[in-house]
Amino acid sequence: MDSLLNILGSDTTSSNGYYSFSATLSGYSPYFLYASKTGYETDIKTVTGGGINNFNLYGNVKGFVKDTQDNTISGATVRVYHNSVLLGSTTSQGNGYYYIQIENTPTNLTATRDPYRDSFKLISTCGTHNIIMGTRYAIIVGISDYFFGSDLQYCDEDATDWYNLLDDLGYNYEVYGDKHEENYPQYDGKATESNVRSAIQSLATTTGSGDCVCFTFAGHGGTSFGQQYLKMYYGGKYKETEIEDDFEEFETGVDLFFFFDSCNSGGIIDSLDDMPNEDYIYVATTCTADGLGYDYHAKSNGRWTYFFLEYSWINQHGGLETVSMETIFTDGYDEYLRIFPDLADEDKPQEHDGDGSLSFYL
Repeated sequence: MDSLLNILGSDTTSSNGYYSFSATLSGYSPYFLYASKTGYETDIKTVTGGGINNFNLYGNVKGFVKDTQDNTISGATVRVYHNSVLLGSTTSQGNGYYYIQIENTPTNLTATRDPYRDSFKLISTCGTHNIIMGTRYAIIVGISDYFFGSDLQYCDEDATDWYNLLDDLGYNYEVYGDKHEENYPQYDGKATESNVRSAIQSLATTTGSGDCVCFTFAGHGGTSFGQQYLKMYYGGKYKETEIEDDFEEFETGVDLFFFFDSCNSGGIIDSLDDMPNEDYIYVATTCTADGLGYDYHAKSNGRWTYFFLEYSWINQHGGLETVSMETIFTDGYDEYLRIFPDLADEDKPQEHDGDGSLSFYL
């Protein structure tokens, strides 16, 4: 309590919030009664004498919402909770700033805005809490009509289905295919080894920890001199060690998702598992290093693309980003083997999770 900035008395609240003190009044009024605590907004009352004066102290959570490249994000919905109880929400301003006044101790903070990844942050105090939101990227490849060699039927459909789902989830994407541009919902060029590798290498320089990158491939695969490869449009072989070289350039903390619907693709897993950032990868392949992939004429897809993407993720789990890749794989795998019970062991889909202790989400 003070009068003309002279402190006349003070007290610290007890565990039940009660306070009491005596003060000799100077005869000059009004008097100002303050209540303050670190992390809370100061409450000031004007009084003319003693008596009962209750205070309501409100905390606040504030800060900036940014992406992994330190760019501010406006329009993000920010919510703060005490356990599961919502304490308040707001939308980040044009400069990324947010401010929420609260009446209880915060325990977690979330931020959502397409095309960014949802952010979840555990907190235990009021005050400044900046939020980082990851960005989602995809490089989608589907080659049905090769410039050289035998063709395939449904790889452009596979690419389209991946595009449709990832577009719904707010991904930024590039789509590479064969010469039939009209067969793709978006077309960023022919799926040459140069085009695809350049796109991947470019992303490695513009992403950071917290971002997510998907690389999906539907097309021919093979083995050459002990290495598995993805066959590109003009016949170039994107070898497993080259895939490793390109993706190990991503910053540790960037989640990397690989989906290969091509023959021999299971052999690529070993190289990806050698990367220094392998704890942040998830790989699903149509078969082992010695296996084959197949078309599914009844569904106009590659078989594994249909069972993983269409049957499991979309039909069984609503295409939701809150469902783990491990769950999607298991449900798709089980249905695949139920429909095709005589599938050879080498032709069965393979899964690798770089960090088996954590579920992987897109």
